[in-house]
Amino acid sequence: MKEASHYIGEELILPAAIKISILNDTVARQIGDKAEDIQHQQLGKLRNKLFSILDEATDSNKDAHLIAYVQFCACMSVVEEVLFCKSIELNATALALFAILNNYIIEANIE
Repeated sequence: MKEASHYIGEELILPAAIKISILNDTVARQIGDKAEDIQHQQLGKLRNKLFSILDEATDSNKDAHLIAYVQFCACMSVVEEVLFCKSIELNATALALFAILNNYIIEANIE
């Protein structure tokens, strides 16, 4: 006969842990899908439009990030939105920041 602790672990805790793992994967996938959809919509707004890019290097908890904002005209007004936020892996030199921005523009296929 199994001990009560083994029975509880196998019959109650293990199925709950598996269910949590499946739910976690589902939520992570949904967040990824929504982020991709938002990025696709935003890039669609920029295609065939003139826009400007503003950038800002930030440091939070000793992690450097490049946040790029984009400004463009829509419905007779100027709109400013976050374009991306990327980690700065190397030094935050002008050349490194330009490389991050340039790689994003090439990957996103925007001019």
